[in-house]
Amino acid sequence: MSGGSGRLRRRTKPRVALEAGRQIFNRIERLPCPTVAVVHGVCLGGGLEFALVFRHRVARDDAATRLGLVETQLGIIPGWGGTQRLPKLVGMRAAMRMILEASKLTASEAAAAGLVDLAAPPEIFEAALEQFIADRLTNKPLPARRRGLMASFLDKTWLGRRLVVHMTRQAIAGRGRHYPALSTAVDAVAAGIRHPEQGSRIEKEGFVRLLFTDAARNLLELFFQRERAGKAKTWVNMDSTETRKVRSVAVIGGGHHGRRHCATRGDSGFRDDSQGD
Repeated sequence: MSGGSGRLRRRTKPRVALEAGRQIFNRIERLPCPTVAVVHGVCLGGGLEFALVFRHRVARDDAATRLGLVETQLGIIPGWGGTQRLPKLVGMRAAMRMILEASKLTASEAAAAGLVDLAAPPEIFEAALEQFIADRLTNKPLPARRRGLMASFLDKTWLGRRLVVHMTRQAIAGRGRHYPALSTAVDAVAAGIRHPEQGSRIEKEGFVRLLFTDAARNLLELFFQRERAGKAKTWVNMDSTETRKVRSVAVIGGGHHGRRHCATRGDSGFRDDSQGD
């Protein structure tokens, strides 16, 4: 698997790493004491799978916080129990949508979906967190989530779940050939609702198999290239002490954005030689 410096050519290494992570997560999930995951910032992919093993989740509600299982964007699926634990919190419909669309929820959206138990703004976050923990230590029950009749039918009944799976398979039918992760994710979620052990096995085996597909190789390589493109050292020699004074700047295009850039450069002391169009 191309990741910049090397390649994974055998399935043994990712399988061992996957199983080790799953064992650690399962041990945390089985702890007899109350556990709380506190989320602030980016909590995506494996980060959210880790948060899911805790009994409770509290998120800081600001612009930096995002939660989601985004593995399908990389041509793979969650491998540390995400396809099994997420539906138990948000319901099958929402879990399918979040995984297949690689949704990134804000803290308030996550609270509304049932993914986190509390989303608090920065100015009261510490106090709200302390109160939340105190309530859990005294066994104070959490407020019950309200579900409509249709939502309860689709998420809680055998017939409703079959309908959700059928409609989801139809929705992704046209993309499944090029993105096999989508159908594998549906298989894992659907199986896990009925038979948890089977769903867990499909998730684990599907993750390793997908990791070596062309779709995953290409999407992962694209991800790493984007990550490198966002770093200054990709474009600039950070070891060089030589600096050059910028004397002129060229802006190609005379539209709204082009004129705005010209105005900005003019305010910075550069001469404006723009010519009409």
